[in-house]
Amino acid sequence: MAHSMQMSRLMTRIVAFACLLVFFATPAFARMDTLRERHTDSVSNDEVVCDRFVIPNSPGLDFSKSELALMCSDPNIEAWSDVTDTQAIFQLRTFLEQRGYHHMKSTRVGNKVVVNLGAPSRVASFLIEGQPEDFGEEKLRRILNEILTPKLLNQIEERLFQRLQSQGFACPVQKIQADPKTGEVRVIMTPGKVGRVTEVVSEKISGFNELALRRYDAFQIGKPFQGDWLRITENRIVNEGLLQNSHFAPDCQDDTVIVRQKNVAGPPRSFAFGIGVNTERGPSIRASWKHLRLGELGSNIEFATQASFRLQEFTVKPKWYFLDYPSRFYFSPQLSLKREDEKFYERYTGVLQLTPGTTWDGQNVGLTFTAGPALNFMRATRGPGPRATEFMSLNGTIKVESHGHEFYQASPRTGFKVDATAAVTGEGILSNVSAQMARLNFEYLYNLFGYDPSFMVFGLRGALATTFVDDTAFGRLPQNYRHFLGGSADLRGFARAQLPGPNGALTAAFLSAELRFPDLLPWGLQPLALADLGAMGVRPLSLDPGLYFSPGIGLRWESPIGVIRSTLARGFVTNTGSDPRAGLQLYLSYGEEF
Repeated sequence: MAHSMQMSRLMTRIVAFACLLVFFATPAFARMDTLRERHTDSVSNDEVVCDRFVIPNSPGLDFSKSELALMCSDPNIEAWSDVTDTQAIFQLRTFLEQRGYHHMKSTRVGNKVVVNLGAPSRVASFLIEGQPEDFGEEKLRRILNEILTPKLLNQIEERLFQRLQSQGFACPVQKIQADPKTGEVRVIMTPGKVGRVTEVVSEKISGFNELALRRYDAFQIGKPFQGDWLRITENRIVNEGLLQNSHFAPDCQDDTVIVRQKNVAGPPRSFAFGIGVNTERGPSIRASWKHLRLGELGSNIEFATQASFRLQEFTVKPKWYFLDYPSRFYFSPQLSLKREDEKFYERYTGVLQLTPGTTWDGQNVGLTFTAGPALNFMRATRGPGPRATEFMSLNGTIKVESHGHEFYQASPRTGFKVDATAAVTGEGILSNVSAQMARLNFEYLYNLFGYDPSFMVFGLRGALATTFVDDTAFGRLPQNYRHFLGGSADLRGFARAQLPGPNGALTAAFLSAELRFPDLLPWGLQPLALADLGAMGVRPLSLDPGLYFSPGIGLRWESPIGVIRSTLARGFVTNTGSDPRAGLQLYLSYGEEF
């Protein structure tokens, strides 16, 4: 009896297993049959669309769901539940023209319609009539020999419109014509006169003085119109978080331009969150919460934090526009708590700054200036200098940036930026050492040959930093007054903050050159070549013999979710024998620029 029950259980399990096998195998075989059909289609290069059209030698048209619904019928949409052949052919012709196939021919064979695509139309000639002097149409790339599509024509129109506005023509008119048979694209321009901005009229914002928006202007009233600088102003307002959106619309009257500003206020609070990763610091996160439009002059307060394996920081930064009328002057006290863990040191710092500041914009450059006292607290758990330090310092910064550099910040190709910082501390004024530190950073980018889009971009960046302190006080010098080099920020052939050694240096200098090809490879991949040169010194404003050199190559990709960069550089040390610090350094990052 027991044996019979065991056999019954065994047979039940076998039957259940067989049922499960059939259940899972059936869709698997169905998928295999589908794959066989697709494989056969891919071998013959014939594409069958909704069992109605046969497209021989198809390149893979990748029709969208909505396009298929308009050609194949969709029972869920009453208007398209029964699409006739005539309607389907009309829709197919439209979708093919959007892909550049303007010479389609169709023939009915049995119950199918055979569609011969023909060759896609390409731009064989590009002509502009009525363009202003020195318009530079010969510098325009990615037009000739491109597949002629409505999307391409829209892109050409937008590029020409932006180019005209960047040359001072505020309200240009243009008409674009294309002939798919000959491949000729012709543009007829009426640029009008070079405009001069005479007034900005801004929409009212509840509880806010719209005149305060003028502190973000990258243009000057009374100066020639420049469309790109209007877009910089829009970006500044949105990036500051002051408004959700702001847009300028020029109103032309002969050679005068009234700029009308349309605004969307949005909520008075914002939260931002971002992630990044690189091989030096590992994964990193940034988050901030900001209360905006505190008062009618647009003061704000921001709480921000960032964290990685190397750096953790928390900052509270109010910005108070304290004058009774809208101006660019502000007062920005700031509290910063930070932990840094580098090769030769680990420290905890707290800084309380009381910093007034202001901004200024000329026609082509902008300036930011801050200066004020700071109370510094530092605890070093590892590395040179005293273990505990408290000192008062006077800090100052000045940044000069060309509008071209700011405009192309997301895709660097032109312009310059210069940052100068200084910090002074005196013994006896809440400090146990007298020292003065100064640092100058610069960045310069040049679009070689002036092509649009750029074909080659040459970049230079560098820095000179020095600290003045008596020899007898060097041991008491805080760590943040010492200088280190190495890593993606300066010498990419060496590890991060590896040079010159554990005690740091009083002087450091580096110069990096980079040649990037933004439009050479497909899929937006941008190869680059680089060379970094650096030197350091143990005395103020003096460099020791010997140089650090690191040539290398890299790759950059402007992905839809941010910039991904990689570099491979080899470090060399001159005037020495073999140096264990010299070697290959591979660097990968997400979210960083040049």
